[in-house]
Amino acid sequence: MRWAIDHDVRATLQEQIAACVRRGVAAGELDVGEQLPPAAELATALSVDRNTVLAAYRELRDDGVLE
Repeated sequence: MRWAIDHDVRATLQEQIAACVRRGVAAGELDVGEQLPPAAELATALSVDRNTVLAAYRELRDDGVLE
């Protein structure tokens, strides 16, 4: 799965991360039961704060996309 964020767009980083996961699910790139990268690891890879990744993961969990 390709993780890409753009610091110059209007969507927040949290929204962009959540959108990446949603696209991955819709495209079949993420299988049921597949684990996402740990928040700290993804934050480092994307050069964002770990709490931003955690907030995106929480949003996805609250929306029923993640367990």
